[in-house]
Amino acid sequence: MKFKYIMVSMILCLLLIAPAQTALAAVPTAEFPEGWPQGPGVEAESAIIMEASTGTILYEKNSHEELYPASITKIMTTLLALNNSSLNDTVTFSHDAVFSVGTSDAKLGGIDEGDKLTMEQCLYGVMLASANDVSYAVAEHVGGSLSKFVDMMNEEAEKLGCENTHFTNASGLPDADHYTTAYDMALISQEALKNPVFRQIAQTMVYTIPADEYCPEPRARANHHEMKSNGKYPYDGWIGGKTGWTASAGYTLVTFAHKNNMDLICVIMKSSQTGQYTDTKALLDYGFQNFKRMNLSEAEVRPAEQESADNTLRLGDFMKEQPLLGINPEDYIVIPGPAGWDQIEAVFIPDAQDDETAGSMRYTYNGYYVGTGRVVLNTENAYQFQASTNLNRNNSAHGILKINPWIIAAAAVLAVIIVVVIILLFRRPRRRRRGRKLRF
Repeated sequence: MKFKYIMVSMILCLLLIAPAQTALAAVPTAEFPEGWPQGPGVEAESAIIMEASTGTILYEKNSHEELYPASITKIMTTLLALNNSSLNDTVTFSHDAVFSVGTSDAKLGGIDEGDKLTMEQCLYGVMLASANDVSYAVAEHVGGSLSKFVDMMNEEAEKLGCENTHFTNASGLPDADHYTTAYDMALISQEALKNPVFRQIAQTMVYTIPADEYCPEPRARANHHEMKSNGKYPYDGWIGGKTGWTASAGYTLVTFAHKNNMDLICVIMKSSQTGQYTDTKALLDYGFQNFKRMNLSEAEVRPAEQESADNTLRLGDFMKEQPLLGINPEDYIVIPGPAGWDQIEAVFIPDAQDDETAGSMRYTYNGYYVGTGRVVLNTENAYQFQASTNLNRNNSAHGILKINPWIIAAAAVLAVIIVVVIILLFRRPRRRRRGRKLRF
């Protein structure tokens, strides 16, 4: 364990004294770089399409505009419930849960005060039937009260990086202070998709709550999303989503789809009943037809076979024969279809979170963010490196590290600074003479 910490520390020191790379621009959501495929025109007021595993934004339109979400709010409600309860929990419906959400069709049906359902049954009711009464009951069960659950929703949104979101209820009922953006909903959906139970619920076509002591008839509830295989606008690759509508919000729609080894998240806000689906189809087609997902661990092999133009230290050629560092094989980038590795640039960000992580590589295409890879210590090779007796002078000078004279000079200066600091820290302070000094 101690050795691995030492190896990570040594590697970080070498990377930190390397010549500074160009700073990475923040993830843009308004202007795409040269060579980025032209996106389709959409009817909706706001729209976005994100690749789920990388967070890469493939298309956006007014994605930071604050709008009313309506029932796509329930994605956050379901996410919090999954993270803070058990599917076997018993949820009891209070008076407020049953009677304070209006008399609209957005209710489960057959529910009265004091009735009970399992959390699993409730979450299918929330996502498929878009039941406001069930959302309220779930909020009370998880948070202890609706207000406390709303606090949890806003805290989670902030944690996920949502900067233009504020929730006031668990269902999306109209409220001037209940708003979000297409971009923020994509972030929330990205987090939700990491949960396999959420995925299962979101793509279920029909769920039936069996008859019980509270309701003598089984309650079958169908998924409202019309891009399912038997919907009005079926889409090949559809793996779930959530619908929404209120008079003030218009039609809102979140859709998940999988093709070509990619999971895409499409968010539509303030659209029409038909436009929400035609826009979503156009955006999903655009994403799947114009972009590809590439494994980062494969990219790091190529630079190791090439000489660096300026002979500076790079992660790809850090260790040619026994690489001490590598990219997590489960990390990817998403780039335009015609693009290749020679068009991708990377910046190393040191962050030794544990004894196996040295930091991360943030990748850009013409300055535009396309993914991040975790830089990990190759433990097996690290121990081989420690015990190796084959490191002759030739290997040390030419085969292991590609370091230019500036790095050597920087290392020397850094060593001197460390020595001086150590001397100052451990130098004994002089004792002051007792007694008062005489002044003449």
